Amino acid sequence: YALLREYRSRSGLSFDILSDLAITSPGYLHRLFEGRHKPSRDFLIRLALALGLSVEDADYLLREAGFYGLLEKNPILASYPASNAGAPPARAEHRS
Repeated sequence: YALLREYRSRSGLSFDILSDLAITSPGYLHRLFEGRHKPSRDFLIRLALALGLSVEDADYLLREAGFYGLLEKNPILASYPASNAGAPPARAEHRS
C-alpha cells in the first residue's frame, strides 16, 4: 500500500480525479490506500493506467501485490502448448 501511495503522490492526482479515471468511488480508493481492501489484478491495471504508470512500474505494482506481472506469461495460459495457442478446437470426424 505504501507503493500505491508513492505512485499516487508522484501523479499529483486527488482521490476524486483518480477515482473518476479508475472508474471507482473515492471511498473505495481511500479504503484501498489505507490497506482495508485487496484489489483485484484487473483493478490494479485500471489504477496503473489512471496513474499513468509505465509498463515497468505497472508490472512491479502487480508483482508486489502478489499477481503475475504484465511482462510475465499468464501462468494459466503458459500450461498450454504454444502450437495450440489461439487455435480453434479440433473438430470431431463425422462418420456416415
